[in-house]
Amino acid sequence: MIFLNLSTELEDARSYSMIGATATAIIGLIIIFVSTVFRIGGLVCTVFGFLSLFSALASHVMVGEKIRTGDVKGARRMALFFSIALFILGLVIGGAFFLQAHSKLGGEKSLYTLDDLERKYARGEITREEFLRLKKHVKER
Repeated sequence: MIFLNLSTELEDARSYSMIGATATAIIGLIIIFVSTVFRIGGLVCTVFGFLSLFSALASHVMVGEKIRTGDVKGARRMALFFSIALFILGLVIGGAFFLQAHSKLGGEKSLYTLDDLERKYARGEITREEFLRLKKHVKER
């Protein structure tokens, strides 16, 4: 078994912490960009993007503090904790995108509101049967 000296382990931990925090921050920025610019995922995904940025900062600061004090085992535990937490956060974000995508595939949306239908019916633009069918469709949505 090869034993690394403490300074090498601390440098490795610092490097891995920086890589993880940077990757998480980039993913958070991508999520925020996509959800705001392309209007995909809505507010939920924007919030998760900001949570991802906050998690990246928190993990880097907390692991960095453990490294600064020379607590390699504590740094490993903290890095493991944030790895698991960010993995779960990624699953939640992915699930939100999945649900958002599938909710849009769930059928046609009504083109009219109930007020629109009542106006069209009052003006004689649609028949009573059409009005009742569309009214039922609007109320289901």
